[in-house]
Amino acid sequence: MVPALAAWLLRGLISNLELGAAGEGTARVLWALGAALSAGGFGLMLELTHYLDTILKQRVSLAVTQALFGKMNRLPGLAHFEDPQFHTQLVLAETAAAEAPQLITQLVMTLLRVVSTVATLLGVVFVVSSVLGGLLLVCGLLGVLAQWVRSRADLKMFEVMTEVERWRQFYRSLLLDARAAKEIRLLNIGGLLLGRLHRALSERGRTERAIQRRTLAVQAVLAITAMLLAALGAVVISRGRFALGDVTLFFAAVVGIQEAFIGALSMLALSGRALSLFNSYRQILALPERDATGALPGPLRREIRFEDVWFRYHPDGPWVLAGVNLVIPAGSCVGLVGVNGAGKTTLVKLLCRFYDPDRGRILWDDVDLKTVARHELYARLGATFQDFMEYELSAAENIGLGDTSHGFDLQRIRAAARRVDLDHVLAALPNGYATLLTKRLSDPEPGGGSRGVVLSGGEWQRVAVARCLLRDDADVVILDEPSSGLDAEAEHRLHQTLQHHARDKTRLLISHRLSSLRGAHSIVVLANGVVAECRSHDMLMAAGREYARLFSLQATGYQDPWVAAR
Repeated sequence: MVPALAAWLLRGLISNLELGAAGEGTARVLWALGAALSAGGFGLMLELTHYLDTILKQRVSLAVTQALFGKMNRLPGLAHFEDPQFHTQLVLAETAAAEAPQLITQLVMTLLRVVSTVATLLGVVFVVSSVLGGLLLVCGLLGVLAQWVRSRADLKMFEVMTEVERWRQFYRSLLLDARAAKEIRLLNIGGLLLGRLHRALSERGRTERAIQRRTLAVQAVLAITAMLLAALGAVVISRGRFALGDVTLFFAAVVGIQEAFIGALSMLALSGRALSLFNSYRQILALPERDATGALPGPLRREIRFEDVWFRYHPDGPWVLAGVNLVIPAGSCVGLVGVNGAGKTTLVKLLCRFYDPDRGRILWDDVDLKTVARHELYARLGATFQDFMEYELSAAENIGLGDTSHGFDLQRIRAAARRVDLDHVLAALPNGYATLLTKRLSDPEPGGGSRGVVLSGGEWQRVAVARCLLRDDADVVILDEPSSGLDAEAEHRLHQTLQHHARDKTRLLISHRLSSLRGAHSIVVLANGVVAECRSHDMLMAAGREYARLFSLQATGYQDPWVAAR
């Protein structure tokens, strides 16, 4: 309301000045002081508004971000995370979570200011002339209509840009990835990737320029319209009997309303897109989190049983598992074998309830896993996946994340590291177990800043296995290619460790190195979505079928007279 008050006080001052010597001296001083104080008060109000706006944005942003990523953490299974369309929606939701709260709060505050400014300015102008007030009102309504049309077009364009932006981010991260740098330089494909990044940026630039051209056109129309209406108002004033203060009031109102609408229209342009993007955010928050509520009756006593299990990743996709029947006795070590794409990793995902079978069921003793709450099941499992994580945290945290129920107990962590023959390696790092396993980040602690180190592939793999073995109370241990990055000696020691420290647990081992599975109680061969064979190594070799063929192919490379002579 301050602009309207300032305009009214200015009108009074000019009207008093217009009277010359006949004007009241005391009143003139009061009018002048009032106009000056209103201008200063307006500046103070803007600073206070900015301060409160900053606080509000921080609080809302924190709440919205926590809600979004809390929801992501609660989503059951992996179906959403392995869906590219969901990732596109997630990008929109992240953008909304980052932008929308601030823009929405700014929009609300801006609209409140605009409504009060326009209403009070129109009020004081209507007091002078209803015709002039009507001209100002029409100018504002035309601006709102033009901006609404522009916002709708901008939203459609932004949705088109989202996929382009994802590709731009992909090529950018690839060019900056230390792991990819070796191949990019060796294969000399940096120029190819840079060209694709350039095309993505160019496409984004063309889209943004199209948006800016529409913005320029809309703003030009608004400016011309405002200019014509102001000229019309000047004509009305010149032909009427208006005091000098009334003329000043009108043009001050024109400027004040124009500035208010320009600010409001700019916020509407940004907030219109943000509000529409907020639909993606709301849709993700509305995703069902339904999960079973049952509990496991206790540790695994007898067996895990797959009964006629069918599964495919998409309703129109091929069956990955097509009627799997399998029994994993409690306390046994079972090897899982098959060519690439046979369904080994898929079977593990079903056992972990990252997905549920389309048909059939998986029993933990006599309990269907579909009826068990996922967190209940996860507490009974330990796993090292083929695509294990390399966390850019300290060495202690990388292992300690395997079981945070005891905190990051260094003694337990070092005991797990010793099981995989890694304790001496981590203890010798610059800061021991506190050393960051990354060169991209520095120590976040006060006074930190020391650079981290990067482990070799085999050392990282042993860190992942140690993280799995830290979970002492797990009933089932799943190891998917646990020794693929290890040398022959380290692989031998690892399997001895597993036989010693996990002998009382049910173990499911997946490996393409068939020699590492010879000690398993039974070996399951997957082929064409079903269990083709399931026996001990000796029995499978005697049967002479798929397992014997694969094992013999690998063994051929090791048959050497020098080995036989030793």
